[in-house]
Amino acid sequence: MMKSIKFFVRVNCLTYNHAPYIVDAMNGFTMQQTSFPFVCIIVDDASTDGEPEVVTSYMRDNFDLADKTIAIEEETDDYRLMYARHNSNQNCYFVAILLKYNHYSINKPKHPYYLRWVGEKYLAICEGDDYWIDPLKLQKQVNFMESHPDYSLCFSNVYRKDSDLGKYVRPFNQTCNNEVVNGIDNSKDLFYALINRDCRVPTLTALYRPSVVEQLQKEETQTFMMGDTPLWIRLSQCGKFKYFEDVFGVYCIHQGSATHNPKTRLGFTLNAKSMCVYYCNKYNYDVPRKLKDEYNRAYLQMVLNFEDPKPFAIQAIFPNAIFGWAVDKEGQLKYKKKSQLFIIKAFFYIENFIYENKIRLSLWLNNIIKRK
Repeated sequence: MMKSIKFFVRVNCLTYNHAPYIVDAMNGFTMQQTSFPFVCIIVDDASTDGEPEVVTSYMRDNFDLADKTIAIEEETDDYRLMYARHNSNQNCYFVAILLKYNHYSINKPKHPYYLRWVGEKYLAICEGDDYWIDPLKLQKQVNFMESHPDYSLCFSNVYRKDSDLGKYVRPFNQTCNNEVVNGIDNSKDLFYALINRDCRVPTLTALYRPSVVEQLQKEETQTFMMGDTPLWIRLSQCGKFKYFEDVFGVYCIHQGSATHNPKTRLGFTLNAKSMCVYYCNKYNYDVPRKLKDEYNRAYLQMVLNFEDPKPFAIQAIFPNAIFGWAVDKEGQLKYKKKSQLFIIKAFFYIENFIYENKIRLSLWLNNIIKRK
């Protein structure tokens, strides 16, 4: 029978086709020196690059799968699972869930597979292509959160690494510091610091109290391409944030991620701006002018990059799409297939736009057209 263990921290590690990086991530987990037990749940979404084999080998080499009072190995039609305690780090436990088919592509949730390990006081996140380098990362964060119950989240700076070039490029946060984050003591200012990107939370360093946002998450009906920023926004309404200037980990940049893949970057950017607008409305905060400008730019850029912009343009511009955009019937009739001039014409029909930015945005659009 499996021994019941009350984990103080749970680490979620979702991964897909991260075979070149996942060992660094797992080493970052097992190096953690803590005074409490923690469990790392690695969920591989049916990777095709050999990552499941890498995770399996790591578990067999570094974890005590022979101790049946703790260890579990099981297999179903959906997944293969291994759970065990580390050979030498007695506070470190791993759950490896190797899915047999890709759940993301069919929009099937993954969390039901690891519900038996839920119940932690704190939750940390690190995806399979990032990794921790500070062995006291978890201990430092837990120490702070235990002595500051009015805080909902803490995080740190990280190094950015270009995985394709194999070198570090720069720190992740060059403007975020103690004065920016730690000086904010109200939810409204913290909210605006997040959507204005004055406060940028590297996901791999975050540790938070899941209990404080549990109800807000249950009430959430909207989903977005990114899961981390909506979480930070909800946490900003539940408590203060702590920023550590220590570098806790490495954020890897590579073409496989949605934020850096040219094929998905435009859609990701537009979705991110939509998300910020949604939460402004949800929490009854004014939508900043800067965000309106960025939202409009993202929409227009998305339209301009479609081979035939008509379907997207009509959908985006007509049905009171964004901030009062509208085109009259004359403008619609003058549309010509694959004509970017229609987009420029539609742009000048924008109502209630930020007029002082109109000339600047017009020049920006013309520059895009010249480059195509």
